[in-house]
Parts: sequence; structure tokens; C-alpha cells
Amino acid sequence: MRSKECLDKGWKYRIGEIGPFPKTCKKSGIIGGLTNVVGQEKGEPFAGARHAMEYLRNVLPVADNAESKIDVSTALMAQLPLSARTLDGWKDVDLPHDFRLEMGYDDNSWAQGFIPNGICYYRRTFEIPKEDEGKRIVLEFDGVMRAASFWYNGCFLGDHYSGYTGFQFDVTELTKYGEEEGDNVLLVRCDTTTGDEGWWYEGGGIYRHTWLTKYEPVHIDRWGVYIQSELKGTDGVLNAQVTVCNETEQMQHCQVDVEILDPSGRGVGEIRIPGEVEPYGKATFCKEIHIANVHPWSCQTPDLYTAQTEILVDGVPTDHYKTTFGIRSLSYTTEGLKINGVLTPLYGACVHQDFAGVGAALPDAVQAYKIRRLKEMGLNAYRSAHNPATLELLDECDRQGMLVLDENRIIEVTKHRMEDLEELIKSARNHPSVFAWSLSNEEMFAGSYQAKRIVHRMLAMARRLDPTRPFVSAEAFLDPQDSAEYGLRLFDILGLNYAESLFGSDKYFGPAKEYPQMKFLNTENTSWFTTRGIYEDNKTRGHCSSFGTRYVMMGGEGGPMAGGTARPWQTWHFYKENPRTGGFFIWTGFDYRGETTPLREYQVSSNFGVMDTCGFAKDDYYYYKALFDPTPLVHIMPHWNWPEVGQLKNIRIYTNCEEVELILNGVSQGKKRLEGDWIEYQIPYQPGVLKAVGYKDGKQLTEDVRETAGVPAKIELSADRLCLCADGKDVAFITAKVCDQQGVLVPNAENYVTFEVSEGGKLLGLGNGDPGSRERDKATGRRAFSGMLMALVQSKENQVGTVVVRASASGLESCTLTLSVE
Repeated sequence: MRSKECLDKGWKYRIGEIGPFPKTCKKSGIIGGLTNVVGQEKGEPFAGARHAMEYLRNVLPVADNAESKIDVSTALMAQLPLSARTLDGWKDVDLPHDFRLEMGYDDNSWAQGFIPNGICYYRRTFEIPKEDEGKRIVLEFDGVMRAASFWYNGCFLGDHYSGYTGFQFDVTELTKYGEEEGDNVLLVRCDTTTGDEGWWYEGGGIYRHTWLTKYEPVHIDRWGVYIQSELKGTDGVLNAQVTVCNETEQMQHCQVDVEILDPSGRGVGEIRIPGEVEPYGKATFCKEIHIANVHPWSCQTPDLYTAQTEILVDGVPTDHYKTTFGIRSLSYTTEGLKINGVLTPLYGACVHQDFAGVGAALPDAVQAYKIRRLKEMGLNAYRSAHNPATLELLDECDRQGMLVLDENRIIEVTKHRMEDLEELIKSARNHPSVFAWSLSNEEMFAGSYQAKRIVHRMLAMARRLDPTRPFVSAEAFLDPQDSAEYGLRLFDILGLNYAESLFGSDKYFGPAKEYPQMKFLNTENTSWFTTRGIYEDNKTRGHCSSFGTRYVMMGGEGGPMAGGTARPWQTWHFYKENPRTGGFFIWTGFDYRGETTPLREYQVSSNFGVMDTCGFAKDDYYYYKALFDPTPLVHIMPHWNWPEVGQLKNIRIYTNCEEVELILNGVSQGKKRLEGDWIEYQIPYQPGVLKAVGYKDGKQLTEDVRETAGVPAKIELSADRLCLCADGKDVAFITAKVCDQQGVLVPNAENYVTFEVSEGGKLLGLGNGDPGSRERDKATGRRAFSGMLMALVQSKENQVGTVVVRASASGLESCTLTLSVE
């Protein structure tokens, strides 16, 4: 039966070129060096027959001593440079891992956040029991950044070019089984120097999960179970499609059993399909299943079902496969998206996949944290910009009820790009959170004869793989005269980037008027530059005022595009006035490394986010939260620490209350009703307590306070949770605040804070959200920014008990926080 073991633990890595390792050679299995066993590792590096061994001993010299003849293993290694034969200088590492975080900064690669590209090797050994001989042995990779090459037991396996798609290698015949044959060796070379896939920081290395999968020769294909669902009244109609592989020399007569479990784990339906599969062939088995009184998946009720699929050959089970899915109906109309027949405006964010402290190598807990922060803001949609989302993120969106626009990286019809598209769709099509596929983003040659031919071919394949979801392309450079062909004849929906702005409005208004049947979706919006806790521009530090900066894209100043392509409220009003555009996707949910906009050389991360790289909220976060979260809210900006008493200060209040009263040091500054996007006051600065109270129907509902802080005196720690799972993967997000003696956050504090983590956990990384900071994330200390910074603390596998986190800074009272690990 099938087993799937995570291979994330126990790797070694080394940054820099240690080869070259050949990809072609004169004879099979003789590459040697670190592609096979070395030193005290078990087994022989060359499984040669006796006569071949004798011959090689006579003809293979040692590279640096041509007169001596030695054994085959040493001779094979002598054909490679010394660095390719020894583990000297290698370090231990667990995956996921982003090696580029250890490379420091340069002054050249602004698109990559001034972190240079590089080469890194990864190596792992493992044993396969003798009793597994006869099964298929498969190595699966969820994502390797980038242009990766793979060697296994002295043989070259192949290359994979994209860093954003999963893939696998069947290594059955190359594998060593049992003690006698010895250790299996996997060597991976990652090279990000050959050309970027994106114009943002992409990381480098084996930054997603790896797996060792074993199954019988008659088994379910990769992504071989596909459950299509449709609601009919209160019932669900499922179309189960199961693709079976036969890797034997005989015709196999088999039976496919599928049992459906409801969200509580109760069996609610099953089918049995008999059939046969040709030798070394595949066959797809299909049948409908009717489920009564289903629990439909939606953003409000993300209920998930499970399909348990079993393959039997001559009555004997040979494979078991579990598939999670949701039952829901989906359609996209000229009104927008409908889930289960209910119009569902898309209030979403575009998100790149990096995060503070870990770069692009996000543990699953970080994926969950990012989705949770977006949900807390009131959003219901996520655009995986601009690449296929990792599967663990989709799992989290399924569980939390977050809709996903899953995006292909680029439109090309080369063999490997078509394989990438196939992997994207097959791997994600069972996820109910995925409501549509985005084929591309802002292609420069959109509308050209070449682009149209490419899109036509890609869509033909993609629609065969998933006929249930619409396809869209996020366009910024498409000529309006090509809108009809893109929006009516090629794609199901015309994607609009920045239709609310001067940059993109012509792509909507003309076509919308001329083609009433055309469907539109705002796929990218706002693009507004702000820095958390900053209220005056500071160019040399890469900081943009949260009230709106004077800077435009790439450091220019002034004009109608100052502050960004469009303002948050401009996006909101455009959608409300043009609901046919389906909703919007803010650029971006979080600041991200690279694309250092707008102050290019002074930044290492962008200023686009509604949250910073740590997930700390900027002020505009509360503008959106007031729109979409019904919980009463009042939020004051700016902070209340200023140098000049009596200076007139602009106070902006985001709220969903009917009216707000502003009170300074106990004296009311008057009540104001919400009649626009926010409430505004101008008052002379006086140190003390500034409070805003929100009312509805004259009743006080909520309040927010800004208090003048004294000098930094102590550190305060808090965590998103105080209990971790002892799986070696779970992560706690520790917020450190620099406070005065009374516990008030010092909003301009930048003290250097050092972290210590006790034996039961490990410090995964640090961040502070400062777009201009060139401090390293992989360190034990970092400066606070706007009074705050974050430490990511990870559990260790099977180590239960407590983990103590201590934060200290020169001249400040230190703080400890205790986590339990269970």
C-alpha cells in the first residue's frame, strides 16, 4: 500500500559551486563523488560486475598521481574536483530552506531586494528497507528555486527549471535496498543565476516540502483522483475520476472503490468501478455519486469532504489515496462571482510568498498565519501573485474559507511550461477555495498574434484538465481594441489591472459599454505606498508617509500618480460604482522583498502592503477592516509623540461607527459624523492622551487611544499563541514592543533587541518591517522599527515541555515569555 514520508529533515547544504557534476557520461552509474556514497557512508559508489571492476582498477588513475592504480571508488572520485568529493564545509539543515538569506546584500539586484543570486547544493542520504523492493520508489518535490539539477546514486536524474511548480522522479530501478546495498544518495543543485522568473525576491533552494513516496506497481497516478462537484438543491452530485497506472508487463484487472466521508467523518456515499489497465499503461475510471443533504463549502462555512479511494487487483488492495474536497457550485456572471448561487464580491489581496525571518521558505504555520491576518482584516480572496500557490497554502484557504485566484507564472508553450501549467491545474483542482485560474499577468506582448496563438493552445489543454472553473488573464498592456477577443473569444473573464486609475481605465469603460455580455474582474488594484508608523516621507531611509507620499514609481515626485497607481478609497468607490468588475485585489496584502518601490536604492522591500513584511498592520489596514468587518472599529492615526508643542496636527480616524468624538487630555474636540472615507480633525499637539470614541444611535460602541510615550524603558513580549505542537514544524509569532516605564509603546524606538530561545525550540528568524533595513533575518538580534519587531520561534520534533524566549536590549528591562510544547 501507499506510504508518503516527509523528507524535510536531515539534509546538508553548501553555498557556491562545488562541481561541475556531469549530466552525461561514458558509462551508466559512474558519476561518483557526492552523487553517491563517500567516506563512512554505507555501500559502494559503483555497483560494477567483477570483470568490469578488475578492468577499471587497471585503467583508472588517481587524478593527482598518474602512476598509481587504486580501487574503483577512489578512481571514480578522482575524475571530479576535490570539492565535489568531500563533505568538508557542508552544514546541516532542515527544509524548507532559503539559502539566499545567508548571502548578504549587494548594490545591484534591486528587483530581488539587493540580495544576490547564487548557487547552492543540497544532499541527503537515506535507507530503503529490503522489503520495499518491488514497490515503486518516487521522490517528490513541491518546489525548488531554481534551474535545479538532480543526481541519485551516481546517475543524473534530470533538471527542473521553474521554482514554482512541483515535480517527481521515479527512482525505483536506481534505488539501493537493504543493508547490503547501502545508503541512497540524493544530490540537488539549485542555480538562481541563470535568469529571474519574477521581478520580486524569489528566494533560492529547496524552499518547499520534499517527499519519499512508495506504492505498488498498480497504483493511482500523480494527482490521479479528481472530484468534480455540483449542487442540486440540498444535494450534491459528484463526478469521480480516478486514473490508474499499471507498471507491470501484464494486463491488470482491477476495481476502483471510492467512499465519500462528510465533514464529521461519516460515510455518505460510495461507488465501485471494475475495469482493466494495459501493460505499462493508464486508464481513467469515472462514475457519478449522489450525496443527500450536503454541507456546501463557502467562505462562511468551509466544510470539507474526503474521498477515500482504493485500488484492488484480483480482490487484493494495492493502493489507498485520500483526497480532500468541497461541495459547492460556482459560476461567474456579468454580476460577478456566485458561490452556491449567492453573489460573492471578491474583496481580496495579491500576495507574494515571502515573509519576515524566513524569506521564501515558509513553514506551513507561516502560510496559515498570513491567511489568518488577511481574514482578520475582512478579506475573502487571495491572488497568488504571480505564480502557482503552494499546496499547503491552498489547504489553509480551504480550511479558513479564503477564495483563491491561482496564477500560472508565464505564457509559453515550450514543453516544460506546458508541464508547469498541467501541474498547476492537476495539483490544485480539488481545492474548493480555488475559484478561477489566472493564466498570466501583465504580459508585454498581450494582444499580439504570437500571444493569441500561445493562449489558444494553453487554454485548450487547461480546459480539458478543468472544465469547471473560469480562466482569466490579468491585463495591463492589452490594447482596448483587443478586449473583445480576450474577454469573449479566448478567456472567460477579462482581467483588469488598475482599471480605477488613469493607467487602466480605458481597458474597462469602452469595452464594458460596447459588450454588455462581457465579464470583467478587477485582478489588481490600488498600489499605494506607505510605511508602518511613518507619517513624513524620508527618502534616504526608504520610508513613505502613511498619509500619502509625494513619491511615484521608482523615486519620481508629484503629479496625479503620486503615492501610487491608485488610493485605497479610489479602488473601493470604483468597484461600488462598477460592480460588474466583480470586486478587487489590493496590491498587496503584505510588503514583500524586492521590487523596491518607490524609492528603489533606499529600500530592500516594497512599500505596497496593507501590512508590513511581519504582518504588522499599517493604518490603511483599518480602512479596509472598517469596510468589511462589522465589529465596531475606531482607529486613530498618527501616533502621539511629536517634538513641537502647539504644532497643528492632522488626525485621521478610520471607523465604521456613525460618529466619533475626539478627546485630548479629557477635553472634547467635538463629535463628527462619518460622511466620507474617514473622519478628520486638526488640533494643536499637546502631550498626553488622545482618545477617539465611536458611537451608533448615540450609544458608545468602541474607542481607540494614542498616548504620548516617555523614553524607552523595557521590552514587552506577546505571541499569537502560547502552545506549539512538538512536530518540529509549528511556529509561534513573537511580537516585541519597546515601551516606556508605564508600558506605552514608544512609536519611534529603534533599540537593538537580542533574542535567546531555550533548548526546546529554535529561533527561526527575525523581522521588523522596515523597508530600508539591510539587517539579516537569520540573526539573534535586530533593531526595532516604529517600536516593534518580530521573532519566529519554531518547535523541535518530539521535544515536549516549555520553551522560554528572552528579549533584551542595552539600557532596557528585559522580558521573557514561556511557550508550552505538546
